[in-house]
Amino acid sequence: IYSDTACVNSSVHFENKSEPGQNGFGTDCNINADYFWYVDGVLVQTYSNVTPAAAPLDYIFTTTGNHTIRLLVDNKSCVTKDTTMSICIDPKIVPDFKINGTDTVKGCVPSVVVSTSNLTNPSVCRTLQYLWHVYDAVTNAEYYPGSGYYTVANSMTDFAPVFTFIKTGKYNIRLEVKGTCGTELSPKRFVYLVDKAHVTLPADKRFCDKQTIDFSTTFKPTYNSDAGDETYLWTITGGAYSFVGGTTANSAYPKIKFDAYATYSISLTFTNFCSNETATRTIYIDQPVTAAVTLPTVDTTVCYSTSAITVNGVSTGGALDSIRWTTSGSGLFDNKLSNNAIYSLSALDKNTGSVTLTYTAYAKKPSG
Repeated sequence: IYSDTACVNSSVHFENKSEPGQNGFGTDCNINADYFWYVDGVLVQTYSNVTPAAAPLDYIFTTTGNHTIRLLVDNKSCVTKDTTMSICIDPKIVPDFKINGTDTVKGCVPSVVVSTSNLTNPSVCRTLQYLWHVYDAVTNAEYYPGSGYYTVANSMTDFAPVFTFIKTGKYNIRLEVKGTCGTELSPKRFVYLVDKAHVTLPADKRFCDKQTIDFSTTFKPTYNSDAGDETYLWTITGGAYSFVGGTTANSAYPKIKFDAYATYSISLTFTNFCSNETATRTIYIDQPVTAAVTLPTVDTTVCYSTSAITVNGVSTGGALDSIRWTTSGSGLFDNKLSNNAIYSLSALDKNTGSVTLTYTAYAKKPSG
């Protein structure tokens, strides 16, 4: 069925609605006639001695632009008659566009994103209809104007609207174009918007003995963006150390071997395409604590009449939290939390015949 526009490389049907009158074929009166179809002056289809309904034209236009269709009728009785019409053939549109002159935008909020449409085979016959879409790049949920994620200058149906994104996130922008050949969708263009750089480290921590710390698990930093353009710089002071496991001072999550009993200052500078920020914490690598009884120096024997004995203990090594004297018996220490104490033997201790006194040193508990 003819319309004034059609799509290139698609079949167009032209219905023959001629009124040929009585023909001069033979002796019978009927409305049969000869029909000749021309496209741009070239004969493309003929029919002989048929009714109009039996003489349509189905034609595939392989070039775009305006074309002339001519239909000539000959009923063999009178003069021939013809009629002409025009049709415009549109190309199939391939929509595309750039954002800020490129395919991907990474920036800081608020961020202005200017779209520039680029249509391969633009329409030559009719005005195209545009509709822009903004999606969440992770969930594919569509965000409409007024949703709080962005504002748009002019309209979502403009040829080249300007978006202002006001929330951080990962977005896809897509252009939908409707024309003679149907509706076509452009590729998605990616927009990744972040806030100013922000990094946090866990609270100060203590670790017992020299060791390797994995900063992807044990002392993991938190970053507020991961666009792929971020940089990291670890600065460590206070003692000997080395990066291991293929990591460096520029790794996001390094492994660091701490080689000294020391108080280390850990500084991490995180940079994204908006700004940089530095976080600093302290890590304590404590030497293990040891304990020894210095008085009496060996197991000792006392008389039954002895009422008390003096005991001394000493702790060495790392950070000490506390010490404690304990007994296997029922006697009492004058100060069980002191290195030097006096233990008073109970009657049960004496009747039992022996008692074990234990000196324990407690290191400060590692954190994390």
